[in-house]
Amino acid sequence: MTVAQRVHQQGRPHGGPAERAGPAPVLILCPGLFSVRNVVHSRMLPALRALGQPVHILASAPGGAPPALPAPGPDQVYAGLPAPSRRGSRRLRAMDVVQRASFFRRHRLATHRLTSWWYRRGESSLNRLQHELLETLALPGSRSPFYRWQMNYMARLRRASWDLRPIREQLGAIRPSLVVATSCINLAEEPFLLAAADLGIPTLGCIQSFDHLTDRSYVADCDHFAVWNERMRSQLLRYHRVRVPSQIHVTGTAQFDFHAQDEFRWPREETLSRLGLAPGDRYILYAANTHPVTPSEPALVEEFSRRCAQARELAAHRIVVRLHPNDDFERWNDLGRADHRIVLSRPSVRPESFAAAGDQARLVSTLLHADVCLNVWSSMSLDATAVGTPVVCVGFARGRDPLEDRFCRMVYAVDFYRPIIESGGVRLATSMDELVAETAAYVADPARDAAERASLAAGECGPLDGGSAERVAALIARIAAGWAA
Repeated sequence: MTVAQRVHQQGRPHGGPAERAGPAPVLILCPGLFSVRNVVHSRMLPALRALGQPVHILASAPGGAPPALPAPGPDQVYAGLPAPSRRGSRRLRAMDVVQRASFFRRHRLATHRLTSWWYRRGESSLNRLQHELLETLALPGSRSPFYRWQMNYMARLRRASWDLRPIREQLGAIRPSLVVATSCINLAEEPFLLAAADLGIPTLGCIQSFDHLTDRSYVADCDHFAVWNERMRSQLLRYHRVRVPSQIHVTGTAQFDFHAQDEFRWPREETLSRLGLAPGDRYILYAANTHPVTPSEPALVEEFSRRCAQARELAAHRIVVRLHPNDDFERWNDLGRADHRIVLSRPSVRPESFAAAGDQARLVSTLLHADVCLNVWSSMSLDATAVGTPVVCVGFARGRDPLEDRFCRMVYAVDFYRPIIESGGVRLATSMDELVAETAAYVADPARDAAERASLAAGECGPLDGGSAERVAALIARIAAGWAA
């Protein structure tokens, strides 16, 4: 049933927009700092203010703590995102395993098969056996009508797991004209979306990352969606329970707005200074992953640095290692002390944040002035192509565990990353010799693959005009006004 039908049957929620003077606020859920970045530190809030749309933001940082936010503007309210009460259910956890496996098997998506074995490698033999037994149910579960039954049953289980009463009361106090989910896969948003449906309040879901539609079997049910590009639109229609194309709006993502806006692009000399480099230095950027994904990365960077010192084209280059915001930074300390060529760059001067405006300027400027960006299976490939910087993806490992090397070679075939590799806009190195050679080739000729790189950025990142946050704001205002009319 659509929102319009629910409102027609139920009437407006008690205390809804019809009872207040002026426009009702929209409620924006920001579970985590990536959501905070896309909303609070982008141009979204100024655009909503210019449209006369008040907002109420519920935000959280890792661990559930409220993030450090700038002072709210007029008609803006910031508050911590509460942790709703959820009843644990062994049945829900088991069904989630089956439904996830059924989803990937039904749609012939490779991501689950190529990555789950690596992430479960630390589990006990008994846990792995139990998991594998549950996944065998995906054989019949991926077919109709069993799959449809699974989806409906999972929806009932998920709803029953939440205590929605305090959420409905909170929505009744805020009286929003629209609830915006900025992640769409984060469980912190789910009870608000369920309560909004009960109250006849429309919902908008923003797809936050390029992997969320083919790496997740759960995407929140919303009345509207904002997506980066046409590929995401087709994935929502094909893989998830969205049946009406007009519900899906291609807006781009605020994530890449910063890359196009002058205030986030420091001059080269300022960037070098802030990174701790000398004037005139040239550098290669290594964008690190996290310890669970790539535990031996420091050893790989150490060997790469030694090899660069022996390569004529790279001998004078420094290597800036940008640490992943979700990583254990301590694992890199020895490397930074042992090799003067290597400079470690934390994503933020404050350990609890990586979303503030200064942090985004540091990211964009570090990418902008690098000669090449190296990474293992990272979204930083898209960030680099968004500013035109060449990319070499690392398809091997240097640890003692041969499984890690196998993982690094296989993982580029996952559904969300395969288009990046196949675009020709990045190079994939499967050995240290290839990594050094591809890096040196880009240093010698930065224009190599430039056309393919630009095509990749346009196709995967969406519009790169710096106006995506304003497009999302305009969409929010339109939906809110349509409901309140």
